Amino acid sequence: MAVAMIESCGIYSANLNPNKHQEIGKIRPVIVLTSQEFICLYPLVFVCPLSSKSFGVKFHVKISKRQGLNNDSYALIEHMRAISINRLSEELIAKITFEEKASIIENLNAMLS
Repeated sequence: MAVAMIESCGIYSANLNPNKHQEIGKIRPVIVLTSQEFICLYPLVFVCPLSSKSFGVKFHVKISKRQGLNNDSYALIEHMRAISINRLSEELIAKITFEEKASIIENLNAMLS
């Protein structure tokens, strides 16, 4: 995987296996939240997994279907983590908006406070 191909705010398929206990696993779309400058320096990215179900958690952010994202999805804030860029597919599925990224960060801050 070429680091230059990964875009901040891009949605890519990622292999989140193996998972442990309550961690979310399998191959699923994730949002890359790492800044573009950091992506070019280090082969780890901070991602937020997506799911087609919200499970009623108030911190989830809805991401409406668009481009290659075929279903309305929810950003699972409580499952955010750093992964190797080698876990990501090369194909960009879609991009989130600045407002959606701001909501994700706002909800992460609320969850951590």
